[in-house]
Amino acid sequence: MADQDLVDVDPYDPGDGSLLVFRWKQAWRTNLATRRQLRELGLRPGGQEPVVRIECRGGQRFAWLYRIDLAKPKFPMTLAKEAALDKAMAARQQCPGPCGRRYFHCIPLKTLRSCLECFDGTPADPPPTSLPQRSTCLPPDPRGPPPMSTATLAAFTEPDRPKNLLIRFITVGGSYVDVTGPGKHSDKNRWNCHGCEDSSDRPEENYLFRIRPDANYHATTCRAIPLR
Repeated sequence: MADQDLVDVDPYDPGDGSLLVFRWKQAWRTNLATRRQLRELGLRPGGQEPVVRIECRGGQRFAWLYRIDLAKPKFPMTLAKEAALDKAMAARQQCPGPCGRRYFHCIPLKTLRSCLECFDGTPADPPPTSLPQRSTCLPPDPRGPPPMSTATLAAFTEPDRPKNLLIRFITVGGSYVDVTGPGKHSDKNRWNCHGCEDSSDRPEENYLFRIRPDANYHATTCRAIPLR
């Protein structure tokens, strides 16, 4: 077969134009989610076909969107599955060389057949799984830590936790950002800041996997402290 006869075939696209194509941030109000977003909701496609294709960067990157109401719960994780996954990761993270250490990342076993330290013969650092030792250069102050100011102390006084609290972030200013709502399977979740009193907007309520990044980002940038 000639090279010009080879074409890319998309198994999910019927080819008749019936599959909708959304651009970036055009599907945030719909009952749709990607596989990763379904996984964060504790769901899986459950055999359904994708209904929308979302594209970005001029179509160079895309993802399939599935209906949330037709999704099914994920299969629960068992001890046998965890043991099998740990054994599979150990085969990619354990160095067969002289050090025999297991790393948090996968090492190049196919090319180097060992970790970098064993390959080039450099002295190995302490195992990455060990905790750093506490520095003993300066003795501890017998008077204890310096007292906190009134404003700082008030900023770190945690408010009461509401019954529908899902996540609580602490801001750089010492306040708190609460994510509240029915739960991760509901689109009625929202966030609000105790420091600057800002809250989620456009939309005000949404699924947890869409609200959580916005609340976390606000916590990393808000410097306001509660004044009452």
